[in-house]
Amino acid sequence: MTGVMEGVKDTFRHFWLVMRCSLIGVYFGVLPVLGANVAQWMAYGHAVQGLKDRNQAGKGAIEGVLGPGAANNSTRGGDLIPTVAFGIPGSGAMALLLGALLIVGLQPGPEMLKTRLDVTFAMVWILIIANLIVAAVCFLILNQLAALTFIRGGLLIPFLLMLVFIGSFTANNSLNDLIVTLIFGVMGYYMVLQGWPRPPLILGLILGKIAENYLWISTAAYGAKWLVFPSVIFLVVLTVVIIAYPTIKERRGKAKYERPADVM
Repeated sequence: MTGVMEGVKDTFRHFWLVMRCSLIGVYFGVLPVLGANVAQWMAYGHAVQGLKDRNQAGKGAIEGVLGPGAANNSTRGGDLIPTVAFGIPGSGAMALLLGALLIVGLQPGPEMLKTRLDVTFAMVWILIIANLIVAAVCFLILNQLAALTFIRGGLLIPFLLMLVFIGSFTANNSLNDLIVTLIFGVMGYYMVLQGWPRPPLILGLILGKIAENYLWISTAAYGAKWLVFPSVIFLVVLTVVIIAYPTIKERRGKAKYERPADVM
């Protein structure tokens, strides 16, 4: 239990990181289609940016565990918002919930928030209680879960590869998907050997089609006028700041440590 309590203490030591990554999870949970997968990568990137020594990323730094974990858990609450408020499922699980609500005669949307607010709050409380129950169960079987980390990679890899290829084939029942999986597997392995980050590639593949679709929708609806909308300008500026800030911070740090000693 000493290690468990140390993990609990780490959560409170990095309280603001957990809160920030939780907000990232809620934000991406509200956006349909994106969900937990994107939220975890974004939260991991945010956690790595805050490390004093970025070389510790991927080598057991607790920030890299807390960030994605907080984002993953908070995404569930974010998924619920568009599902209940607008009738748009935020994830696959919420699509099932939406179907269940329609079966029992409840129509998600603004009207439900007015007439059946009790049901909405009940779902919120169920989500909170479910997370607490899951945490309690994980504490009870913690030793068994920890034992999984000692399984040799040589035993896990064949089983995981089988699941990966089965999943890629059953998505469209196409052999072409198996070829694509193999190509990206080789590409990912090569990136690992070269020390190149994989999350940007994964996020690009996930978000690329979505961004392209909405680009054409915006262009068809507003022409080029959408480029001067205040919200668009704000997002562009925010993107530039997010990209530039880590580089500027790193260069300042190098300049500080490489500054020659004062000549006596």
